[in-house]
Amino acid sequence: MKNWRLHQLWLPLYCSTALLVIATVVGWQIQGLDGAAGAFAGVGVVMASYSMTMLVLAWADSVKTSWVLPLGVLTYMVKFTVIGVVLAGVAASGWKGLPAMGFGVMAGIVVWITAQIIALNRYNRKSSEDTSEAGITSATKQE
Repeated sequence: MKNWRLHQLWLPLYCSTALLVIATVVGWQIQGLDGAAGAFAGVGVVMASYSMTMLVLAWADSVKTSWVLPLGVLTYMVKFTVIGVVLAGVAASGWKGLPAMGFGVMAGIVVWITAQIIALNRYNRKSSEDTSEAGITSATKQE
């Protein structure tokens, strides 16, 4: 069960990539280049930060399970600090793509978390079915 976190990484990446394309096109249609860049950046920031968190947590779990919580908290602190500083800089610049970036971030979060819940649910269901089948098989062999 060491790689369970990596199993749930692919569906959010696929769904977020689809959102990235759709958001960029919608941003272009609504606000031109600034809207497209903002939407792309917003969804991209979510994809990068959530992927980084998943990889750090999977690595920590594979090395020493007790590291998951401290490294998870540290990862969140670092990434939200960096994102906050970058967004403050972008907001101070007066860039017209900032609203599209905000919508991209919000949409990216909703899509990522929804896809991650679905992926985890599928993995848990598959694991419980495997366990059930193993139990049936071992019970059958005992008879």
